Amino acid sequence: MNGYVFGGKESTPLPFGPAIRTEYIIHYVMNGSGTYICNGKKHKVNAGESFIVHPNCMVEWFPKPEDPWGYIWAIVNSADLIQLINQIACKD
Repeated sequence: MNGYVFGGKESTPLPFGPAIRTEYIIHYVMNGSGTYICNGKKHKVNAGESFIVHPNCMVEWFPKPEDPWGYIWAIVNSADLIQLINQIACKD
């Protein structure tokens, strides 16, 4: 895949997974909160935070029922991800 694919979900109570993805996916949580699980390790995610889905890892994520999240996402290939991270990295 060349380039990027973007999307988003408004405050959704729907979970995803478990599944194995074949691409990198960057998620940014705009509001609410939830849990991201990668290869069995749980991560709490809140508004203003991000998580990255890595290829070939077993992942799932679900919103907090009383505060479901809304998020945007971008699918990128590994070369694109490295380029994107280099472009947005803080320069001191």
